[in-house]
Amino acid sequence: MASGRFSVHLAKTKQDLKAAQELRFEVFFGEFHAKAMTEQHSAGLDSDKFDAFCEHLLVVDNENDKKVIATTRLLLSQQKPADLSYIAQEEFS
Repeated sequence: MASGRFSVHLAKTKQDLKAAQELRFEVFFGEFHAKAMTEQHSAGLDSDKFDAFCEHLLVVDNENDKKVIATTRLLLSQQKPADLSYIAQEEFS
């Protein structure tokens, strides 16, 4: 979906997923100064077990080299294994 300068789509490729993980890393570890704890973090990526089960929604700036400027993960009930908690359950409990 596109509207003028911006477009929104679900990640379709490994490169899309990497762009989402790079942006999450930039925000969490650059702006919010979280502590990097995994090998992925030292590579400049924020990734975890939820990535494999989530849809990744990307907002792209079409006038800035198609840069991903926003992202969120959608964990749909039908994609979630029964033994996997939701992200917020782990972060806030």
